[in-house]
Amino acid sequence: MSVVIPIENDASKCMEFVFENAEKMPNDFYINIMNLLKHYHEYGNNFIEIHGYLELNKNKVEDSILKQIKIYIKIPKPPEQPKWSFKIECSGCGLLCTACSYCISFLFLFGFIAVIAWAFISKK
Repeated sequence: MSVVIPIENDASKCMEFVFENAEKMPNDFYINIMNLLKHYHEYGNNFIEIHGYLELNKNKVEDSILKQIKIYIKIPKPPEQPKWSFKIECSGCGLLCTACSYCISFLFLFGFIAVIAWAFISKK
């Protein structure tokens, strides 16, 4: 005899909600949304398909049901992109910094002095 242990997460709660409100939905919508939710429960990667399917059927199903399904199946936020940073090895302290004003002003000053020195040397 096998024992099935229910997994409590948003997908299972959503499936339970859809099952409880099955009589308020058209049969084709119920079957398709349950298949999409089953795939979401197993793999967790078709939230865009689910939301697209809900948008296509917004005239067939009550708004309260669609809103509740959208609450359970949230589109995840995209991962935060790392911010660009210009890494410079400080000549004075030997530390690696992220383009602090000290390093940028030091490089700018060093470049300016190098240009002036080159102008004097090439002026011979």
